[in-house]
Amino acid sequence: MELVVGRPPQEPLERAEAAVEQYAYCPDLGDATIVGDGQAASTTWRFWWD
Repeated sequence: MELVVGRPPQEPLERAEAAVEQYAYCPDLGDATIVGDGQAASTTWRFWWD
């Protein structure tokens, strides 16, 4: 699943919160730290399940 995000979180705390929520929704994303450093700040969020 791919989502286009109009206003991704900009502040570090908001990115961390978004990463935790993304990881809870889709644990197949891998490490939540990596999600927070990359995907959470992006305008495109990708989710997949194995």
